[in-house]
Amino acid sequence: MKTLFLWIMLSLVLADAALQCNQVGEDFEFIHASGQSVFGVNTDHKVMRMCSEEWFKFSEQSMKLVKTGPSGVWGIDEHNKLYTYVGDKWLHFMDDVQQIDPRLPNMVFGIQKSEVFCVPKIPNKLSLSSHRLNIMNIELLTCTKGTCWYLNNSRKEIYLYSYEAPCIHSNKEGQIKFKGNLKYIEANEEKQILALDTSGKVFFK
Repeated sequence: MKTLFLWIMLSLVLADAALQCNQVGEDFEFIHASGQSVFGVNTDHKVMRMCSEEWFKFSEQSMKLVKTGPSGVWGIDEHNKLYTYVGDKWLHFMDDVQQIDPRLPNMVFGIQKSEVFCVPKIPNKLSLSSHRLNIMNIELLTCTKGTCWYLNNSRKEIYLYSYEAPCIHSNKEGQIKFKGNLKYIEANEEKQILALDTSGKVFFK
C-alpha cells in the first residue's frame, strides 16, 4: 500500500511538473492558437505571431482579434471590419462583424449584426460571397465538423444546429436554457459544449 501511495504521489508530481507554464509574453489583449500557429494582439493592437516561443510582429495593421485555422488567418479591427490575410497583406472582406470561426477546413462561420453567416471555401480559393443561415439574434458561436452552437443575445440560451457543406442549409437540433447569463461557450468534436457564466461557473453538456 505504501508503494502504491508513493507511486500515485510521484505521478501527481510528474503531471504537475509537465503542466508548469513559462511566461512567453506580456502586454497582450488577445491570443489564439490552432495547430502549430499562435497569434496574438498586443495592447497597441498590433498583430503578433509566436515562433519558437518568441513573438514577432506579423503586420502593421491594427486589429482587436486575430484567429487562425485551416481556413486561413482572419482578423477583426476596432471598427468591426473583417479581414483575411492573403499573400503578404490583409484584404477587407466585410463590415459589422462580431465574431469569426476559421477552425474548419472548408468553410468559415461568423456573426454579422447578430446574424450568422458562412463563407464556403473552394479548394485553394475562398468564395467572395457569404451565405445567410437565417439564424438571428446571436451573440457568440462555436463550430465543429457538422455542428454549430450559438449563444443568443439574451445570453441565457444556446442552440445546437447541424449543417452540411457548403453550409447553405442548417437545421436546429436542440437548445439549452440557463438561469444566469453566459459570457463564453466552446464546443468540441464530440458535440459537447462548455459554457462559462458571468459568476464564473462552468457548465458541461
